[in-house]
Amino acid sequence: MSGSVLERPPSPPGIDARIRARRIEVRRSEGRRRLRKLIVLVVLTLVVAAAWAATRSPLLDVDEVVVRGAARSGEAAVTEATGIVRGETLTDLDLDAARTRVAALPWVAEATVHRSWGGTVSVEVVERVPVAVVAGADGRSWLVDREAVVLDEASATDVVAGHVVVEGASPAAVGGRVEDLPAHVIDLVTALDGEVRSATAAVVLDEGETWIRLHPRPGEVDAEGAARTDGGHIRFGDLRAVDEQVLAASTILSQVALDDLDVVDVRVPSNPVVTRVEHTEDDQDGEATG
Repeated sequence: MSGSVLERPPSPPGIDARIRARRIEVRRSEGRRRLRKLIVLVVLTLVVAAAWAATRSPLLDVDEVVVRGAARSGEAAVTEATGIVRGETLTDLDLDAARTRVAALPWVAEATVHRSWGGTVSVEVVERVPVAVVAGADGRSWLVDREAVVLDEASATDVVAGHVVVEGASPAAVGGRVEDLPAHVIDLVTALDGEVRSATAAVVLDEGETWIRLHPRPGEVDAEGAARTDGGHIRFGDLRAVDEQVLAASTILSQVALDDLDVVDVRVPSNPVVTRVEHTEDDQDGEATG
């Protein structure tokens, strides 16, 4: 029996040593790049975690809310309106929302809110300036600014302090606007000075016209012989030329005798007209015999 001879298959050609070394270097480089990416990712995660932890630290809490300029609004009311409380995280504060809430307070015209990383929130307030007292039909009176915004209920002190009283308008709720108090009436109120302002008892709105009721003068009587409840009126009409009309009224009050004054009509400021109370003969006889 003849035996068979098994032949070994031919070996594959050998890989060049330089190619093998290059492949090994490539694999090592890829490994190093993956390691660097992993390290960067870990470091970023740690940094973010540390930053988040820092924002929760008591070092970045609100320690105090400082309010400036809130003489009429009150610091407590402004602080409450911000919605910011001590201990709140500084980074969580919505400063725009806080400013909007403060600006909605009746007395506040403008507001700014800032934070410092030392833990202080600062609120700066510019308040509205009252220019008149609107007298309501119910006997209550209300302070308004030059935009006819109702600021607060007026006290006797506010009237005595020199704020002009306006009658004939309908006061709104505090913080609202008096819709039937036109801008030109506010212009008249702010234009009053000197002789006219000191003589003014009230600005009266009556069926589209504007009048000033003057303070009564001691000892004067009306056409019926009773003590007068006013010192006459100044008729401005529709206030087409406020400054000229006020000047004409001031000139009349300072240059003519005010006895028995009834109406000073300055609807046409270049040609003012003065009328006086007409007394009956009985009044005149009574005055003569007294």
